[in-house]
Amino acid sequence: MTVLRPPSWLRGAVAAIGLVSAAAVAVGGIEEGGALLPLCLVGSVLVLVATWRNDRVRVELGREVVVVNVFRTLVLPWAEVERFVYDGGAWVLRPDGRRHAITAFSPPPGSLRSVEERCRQAVRTMEQVRRRR
Repeated sequence: MTVLRPPSWLRGAVAAIGLVSAAAVAVGGIEEGGALLPLCLVGSVLVLVATWRNDRVRVELGREVVVVNVFRTLVLPWAEVERFVYDGGAWVLRPDGRRHAITAFSPPPGSLRSVEERCRQAVRTMEQVRRRR
Protein backbone atom coordinates (compact mmCIF):
# COMPACT_ATOMS: atom_id res chain seq x y z
CA MET A 1 0.00 0.00 0.00
CA THR A 2 1.19 3.49 -0.86
CA VAL A 3 0.26 6.30 1.53
CA LEU A 4 0.84 9.89 0.44
CA ARG A 5 0.49 12.78 2.86
CA PRO A 6 1.93 16.26 3.32
CA PRO A 7 5.46 16.36 4.74
CA SER A 8 5.95 15.92 8.49
CA TRP A 9 7.44 19.38 8.95
CA LEU A 10 4.35 20.99 7.42
CA ARG A 11 1.96 18.91 9.49
CA GLY A 12 3.99 19.78 12.60
CA ALA A 13 3.92 23.51 11.82
CA VAL A 14 0.15 23.46 11.25
CA ALA A 15 -0.34 21.49 14.47
CA ALA A 16 1.77 23.99 16.41
CA ILE A 17 -0.24 26.91 15.02
CA GLY A 18 -3.48 25.10 15.90
CA LEU A 19 -2.36 24.37 19.46
CA VAL A 20 -1.19 27.94 20.05
CA SER A 21 -4.45 29.30 18.60
CA ALA A 22 -6.57 26.97 20.75
CA ALA A 23 -4.60 27.93 23.85
CA ALA A 24 -4.95 31.65 23.08
CA VAL A 25 -8.71 31.34 22.64
CA ALA A 26 -9.05 29.34 25.87
CA VAL A 27 -6.86 31.72 27.87
CA GLY A 28 -8.76 34.70 26.49
CA GLY A 29 -12.04 33.13 27.59
CA ILE A 30 -10.68 32.35 31.05
CA GLU A 31 -9.41 35.91 31.49
CA GLU A 32 -12.67 37.49 30.31
CA GLY A 33 -14.92 35.04 32.15
CA GLY A 34 -18.67 35.35 32.16
CA ALA A 35 -20.66 34.29 29.11
CA LEU A 36 -17.54 34.50 26.96
CA LEU A 37 -15.84 31.63 28.80
CA PRO A 38 -18.01 28.77 27.44
CA LEU A 39 -17.92 30.24 23.92
CA CYS A 40 -14.13 30.45 24.00
CA LEU A 41 -13.77 26.93 25.37
CA VAL A 42 -16.04 25.58 22.62
CA GLY A 43 -14.05 27.59 20.06
CA SER A 44 -10.82 26.20 21.46
CA VAL A 45 -12.10 22.63 21.16
CA LEU A 46 -13.23 23.29 17.58
CA VAL A 47 -9.76 24.58 16.68
CA LEU A 48 -8.21 21.44 18.21
CA VAL A 49 -10.59 19.18 16.28
CA ALA A 50 -9.84 21.02 13.02
CA THR A 51 -6.11 20.76 13.70
CA TRP A 52 -6.38 17.03 14.42
CA ARG A 53 -8.48 16.39 11.31
CA ASN A 54 -6.10 18.41 9.12
CA ASP A 55 -3.27 16.16 10.29
CA ARG A 56 -5.18 13.13 9.00
CA VAL A 57 -5.49 14.19 5.32
CA ARG A 58 -3.86 11.67 3.01
CA VAL A 59 -4.29 9.39 0.01
CA GLU A 60 -4.05 5.62 0.44
CA LEU A 61 -3.47 3.54 -2.67
CA GLY A 62 -4.06 -0.09 -1.82
CA ARG A 63 -6.81 -2.51 -2.80
CA GLU A 64 -8.89 0.62 -3.29
CA VAL A 65 -8.27 4.35 -3.36
CA VAL A 66 -8.96 6.16 -0.09
CA VAL A 67 -8.89 9.97 -0.17
CA VAL A 68 -9.07 11.43 3.34
CA ASN A 69 -9.97 15.12 3.08
CA VAL A 70 -10.68 17.49 5.94
CA PHE A 71 -14.46 17.07 5.87
CA ARG A 72 -14.97 13.87 3.90
CA THR A 73 -13.36 10.51 3.25
CA LEU A 74 -13.84 9.03 -0.19
CA VAL A 75 -13.34 5.31 -0.85
CA LEU A 76 -13.23 4.28 -4.51
CA PRO A 77 -12.57 0.94 -6.15
CA TRP A 78 -9.80 1.22 -8.75
CA ALA A 79 -12.38 0.63 -11.50
CA GLU A 80 -13.97 3.97 -10.59
CA VAL A 81 -10.70 5.91 -10.96
CA GLU A 82 -10.05 7.06 -14.51
CA ARG A 83 -6.93 9.00 -13.55
CA PHE A 84 -5.34 11.49 -11.16
CA VAL A 85 -4.71 15.02 -12.42
CA TYR A 86 -3.26 18.27 -11.19
CA ASP A 87 -5.12 21.40 -12.29
CA GLY A 88 -4.39 24.05 -9.68
CA GLY A 89 -4.93 21.25 -7.19
CA ALA A 90 -5.04 17.47 -7.08
CA TRP A 91 -8.13 15.67 -8.34
CA VAL A 92 -9.44 12.15 -8.83
CA LEU A 93 -11.28 11.86 -12.15
CA ARG A 94 -13.95 9.20 -12.43
CA PRO A 95 -15.10 7.52 -15.66
CA ASP A 96 -18.49 9.28 -15.46
CA GLY A 97 -16.74 12.69 -15.48
CA ARG A 98 -17.08 13.51 -11.79
CA ARG A 99 -14.06 15.06 -10.07
CA HIS A 100 -13.13 14.77 -6.42
CA ALA A 101 -10.63 17.14 -4.85
CA ILE A 102 -7.66 15.84 -2.90
CA THR A 103 -7.11 18.55 -0.28
CA ALA A 104 -3.82 17.08 0.94
CA PHE A 105 -2.27 18.09 -2.39
CA SER A 106 -4.27 21.19 -3.35
CA PRO A 107 -2.29 24.27 -2.30
CA PRO A 108 -3.96 27.65 -1.84
CA PRO A 109 -3.64 30.21 -4.65
CA GLY A 110 -0.33 32.05 -4.59
CA SER A 111 1.61 29.19 -3.02
CA LEU A 112 5.35 28.89 -3.51
CA ARG A 113 6.51 26.98 -6.58
CA SER A 114 8.10 24.37 -4.35
CA VAL A 115 4.71 23.66 -2.78
CA GLU A 116 3.06 23.34 -6.18
CA GLU A 117 5.84 21.04 -7.37
CA ARG A 118 5.48 18.83 -4.29
CA CYS A 119 1.75 18.52 -5.03
CA ARG A 120 2.39 17.80 -8.71
CA GLN A 121 4.91 15.11 -7.76
CA ALA A 122 2.37 13.47 -5.44
CA VAL A 123 -0.14 13.37 -8.31
CA ARG A 124 2.50 11.87 -10.62
CA THR A 125 3.13 9.17 -8.01
CA MET A 126 -0.61 8.45 -7.72
CA GLU A 127 -0.88 8.20 -11.49
CA GLN A 128 2.13 5.83 -11.68
CA VAL A 129 0.52 3.55 -9.10
CA ARG A 130 -2.75 3.64 -11.05
CA ARG A 131 -1.04 2.70 -14.32
CA ARG A 132 0.65 -0.30 -12.69
CA ARG A 133 -2.71 -1.71 -11.61
